[in-house]
Amino acid sequence: MLKGIMVALMIVGIVGCSNTGSTPSPQQSTVSEAAGAESMYRFQIHFDVGSSKIQQKYMPQIKEFAAYLKRNPLLQVEIQGHTDSDGDSHANQLLSKQRAEAVKAKLVSLGVDEKRIIAKGYGESKPLVANTTRENKFANRRVEAHIINNVMKPQVYANPGYIEGVVVDALSGAPLGSVSIKVYRNGKLVNFFTTDVSGKYKIKLEAGKYLLKFERLDYLLADIYVEVLPHDTVSMMALKQISLTYAGKGMVGGLVKNAFNGKGVADLTLYVRKGWNNKEGNTIKILKTDAKGNYYLKLPLGYYTIEAVKDGYLRTYFNVIAVGGHRLVTQNSTMTPQINKGEVRIVLSWGAYPKDLDAHLRTPKGYHIYWREKGSRYRIPFADLDIDDTVSYGPETITIYKSQDGIYRYSVNNYSGSPDIKGSNARVQVYGSGGLIREFHVPSRGKGLVWNVFEYNGATGEIKTINRLSNRY
Repeated sequence: MLKGIMVALMIVGIVGCSNTGSTPSPQQSTVSEAAGAESMYRFQIHFDVGSSKIQQKYMPQIKEFAAYLKRNPLLQVEIQGHTDSDGDSHANQLLSKQRAEAVKAKLVSLGVDEKRIIAKGYGESKPLVANTTRENKFANRRVEAHIINNVMKPQVYANPGYIEGVVVDALSGAPLGSVSIKVYRNGKLVNFFTTDVSGKYKIKLEAGKYLLKFERLDYLLADIYVEVLPHDTVSMMALKQISLTYAGKGMVGGLVKNAFNGKGVADLTLYVRKGWNNKEGNTIKILKTDAKGNYYLKLPLGYYTIEAVKDGYLRTYFNVIAVGGHRLVTQNSTMTPQINKGEVRIVLSWGAYPKDLDAHLRTPKGYHIYWREKGSRYRIPFADLDIDDTVSYGPETITIYKSQDGIYRYSVNNYSGSPDIKGSNARVQVYGSGGLIREFHVPSRGKGLVWNVFEYNGATGEIKTINRLSNRY
């Protein structure tokens, strides 16, 4: 099984039929969440009684399924044929296999490798509904396709790391299960995964740089660039996947704040690239922030990285989306002024809710820096809460001006209490004098008001990932 997940792709001539005898259009195909939250790709294909012949009017739907399989070349599927209960059970078993073979033959004729397709008949043994009416029997004469395997060979990693995250609908925030994730390295497809029923994923890979392609029917393909760290787990920013129904251009905007004082940064140069976390690709647009630090631009439906640059500041990157016909103008970010050699700056930012997240830093000498005890730049603990934000978005910033020997521990508390911090899009960025050192996103798994993010060794400069939710620091 593919990470323990089975995606059921149904080819049926009956979905939507009721006991009134009404029959949906055979040209309509949909994706919906079935019992157990399996993603179901529905083909409304009807078989005549006692027949395994597929009528020509259903071919557009089979072509659509074939295209899906060709876009996901690491999937293996089992085509499962079914019948109603009329007639001899042995004859029905044979007929169901013939129906499965008929669909397989069509898929092969459309360019799908037959080695990836298993055709199997289940006869009358697995009805969707009781065979008590003409309409119900019509419903049970169906073919299903179940993804049963990832055909990529198991891999052994010398320096493994993990990527984890969640995929949600860009506008509703609803989790998206059964999103296919194709993993590329140096332009070569190296593995394939899917999100679980709650939209979450956790992927084990060899340390290195990758391109992840997220695909789901009726949603825009999303490209995300990521670096896997050895023996570490990278939590990704929640991917807001965009429905293809929102074609066209949308307004993108937000406010870029100074991470040290919370004021907008004017006259920033912003470079826009396609894809998320894309720091090296071609620039498609260049613009400036206004006098208050705001930026606005129209972009086609898609996912983009914005690189922000200004003299006296450390370069930063942030991800945005554009949704056709919509104004998404609270896609904010922060920009930290240049810091001195040996200093470490930790910047917390988040979304609209919860309104108040608090940064907490425990130092080697037993000091606890947070909103009530802000620390000191010039005496022990030589660390200071530079800015405390209580009204959404951040930044909330702590700077270590002189590192002490021993372990620092950085955490974030959901001071508001609700909603859950997992939906906050919280991000923690750690900077040194040379720029960004590490970036953390709130994990999609676990429970608790406290996000324990990382430990920092003041003597060696090593950062150790914790990235867990709890109710304790």
